[in-house]
Order: sequence, then C-alpha cells, then structure tokens
Amino acid sequence: ALMASGCADPIPRNLDDFIDRDALFDRDALIEAARAEGKLVWYTAAPEGLVVKALKAFSEKYPFIDVSEWTRNSAGRLQAQLESEVAAGIYRADVFQSGDVGQFLAMNDEKWFAKFHTPEQDIYSDGLKNPGMWTAWRLTALLLGYNPETLSADKAPTSWNALRNPAFKGKVAFQDGTTGTQHVEWYVLRKIMGNDFWDDVAKNNPSAYAGPPQTIEAVLRNEMLIAGMAYSYHIASYQVKQGAPFKGVYPAEGIPIAVQPIAVMKTAPHPNAARLFVDWALSREGQKVVVEGIGDYSGRPDAPTPAGNPPYSEINSIPPDSFRSLINTKKEFIEAWKKITGS
Repeated sequence: ALMASGCADPIPRNLDDFIDRDALFDRDALIEAARAEGKLVWYTAAPEGLVVKALKAFSEKYPFIDVSEWTRNSAGRLQAQLESEVAAGIYRADVFQSGDVGQFLAMNDEKWFAKFHTPEQDIYSDGLKNPGMWTAWRLTALLLGYNPETLSADKAPTSWNALRNPAFKGKVAFQDGTTGTQHVEWYVLRKIMGNDFWDDVAKNNPSAYAGPPQTIEAVLRNEMLIAGMAYSYHIASYQVKQGAPFKGVYPAEGIPIAVQPIAVMKTAPHPNAARLFVDWALSREGQKVVVEGIGDYSGRPDAPTPAGNPPYSEINSIPPDSFRSLINTKKEFIEAWKKITGS
C-alpha cells in the first residue's frame, strides 16, 4: 500500500515467509502517488557532481517531480543539520544517504527511516542491505594515492605500511574525523595491520583535510606525497577523465570498503516520491549513473565496472567485519583521530 505519510507499519518478521513482497509493490501506483506530491528533497553525503547527475537522470525519467532542492555535506555535518532541523520541527528531508555506515545504522536503530521494500533491493547481497529498510547505494574502495610525476615507481607506495614509513613523514594526507569513510579505513586497517599500526602512523605526523578533493589536490600540488585514503572513484575522476597525474594503489593486504546506504526518511514530506527515487537509485539504470557518473563501485552484480579500476570481484575487498562494532567505536575513533592528525 502507498503511504499517506512517512510512517510505515512494519511487516511482522514471523509473517515474512508467507507474504509475497513483490505482489505488494505496485510501481505504477507509486509513480502516480509521487506525481501528486511533485517534489523530492535529498540529503546526501555524495560528491556534488554525482548528486547533480543522479537527480538529472531521475528527473529525465520522472519529469513531474521537482528535484531542485537538495542538501549535501559530510556525514557528520549532514546528520547534525538534520537533527537540528527536526528538533526545531522542520521536516525537509525525504531521502537520506550517508557515507558513514555506522552513523546510518545508528539512525536506523533510532527509527529515523521508513519501512520500504522494492524488488530492486533483492538483487543486493545480504551484507549490503537491511531488507525493507536500507540498501547500499554505492560502494567505495579506500585506497592509497600518489602523484607519479613526484614519486618514481621505485619510491611509490605499494603497501599500507607506507603510511608509517619515515620517508613520508609530514607528507601523508587524510580526511578529518567528520567523514564516515575515514572511520571505516581506521577500523579496518586496525584489524588487518595490527593494533600498533595507527600509533606508528601518528609518529609520521599526517595531516587532515576537510574532504576528498582537498586531500587529492594537496597531493597533486606536491604539498603532500601520499593520500592516505583515496577513493576508487578518484581514479576515474582525476586520472581517466581529467588526465591528472594521480595514481591509485590497491595494497595487497586488503582494501577497506565503505558501504554507503540510502533510505526513505520516516518523516518524509513526500514519502511516495522518496520511495520512487530509492527504487530508481537501486535499479541497474540508477546504478549505472553511480558507476559512470563518478566511478564508484555498485553492489549490483549486473552493474558495469568503473573506468580505470579492476572488477570488484578481483580486488581483496574488506568491509567492516561487524557494523555493530563499527558503530561502537565511533567515539574512540574521533578521539584517536585527533591524536593521529592533530585535528
């Protein structure tokens, strides 16, 4: 049934085996209900270029929905804005997407999101969704990066151990502690590189920047020698599309994977438009926009591989071993990151 408000009645778990969820999903009816609402407001931590491309593609398919109003920021700042608005009785967000899966799951626990099932969600593996609630809109591989015009092949990083190599002291760039992807990298590398890894990195006096572009630009202008966390889509956006001297490195020890979920807000002013957008965003058509629009990986096995990157099946991908544990280390990470980067 379509929702007259953002609040959905959850299906009892013990009835799931007896309900044909696809039979409950009527896309034609959803389209007509979204048409009546006529607007969508998206809160997202995605890069602005991808936001614009995604909304443009969605609007071309559903031109009767106004997508001109949207908000983007880092995961931490985005949540702070949302909480401040809700506390003031302001409800603007229809769809929420974050690069901080720990933050996202904590919000899910606090019932910020509405129940919604689309058959598109069924294509995603179990680790990339909470059935009927949220799904990974994009997957970001967290790499090392450097400028091959500055570092010759024999000096270039090949392992995460480069981050604690004294040769790069004061020349490693990370992101600040408000970005959820930085939390993921910290969490995963602590698991695979040992408990003393980040203590050693701290001795190398790394710097923290406000976001991905600032980190990569610092490397390109030779202010920094290594991007301690580069995204897989940087290969497509900088090297492939711009021809910039930037090279991504897939260390053999493993590649942390940032799962970036999307969901419908429980207080969505336009709940049907929100559901239609999420349905489209998870479709092969919507995922093609993610892959080709920015160069990130998709959780759909039928989606293309981002330009300049190896197929997802061929990389040693390591998502967090426990999303619950990731959530529980958020405070620890923020405190540790201030000590590691001095910010």
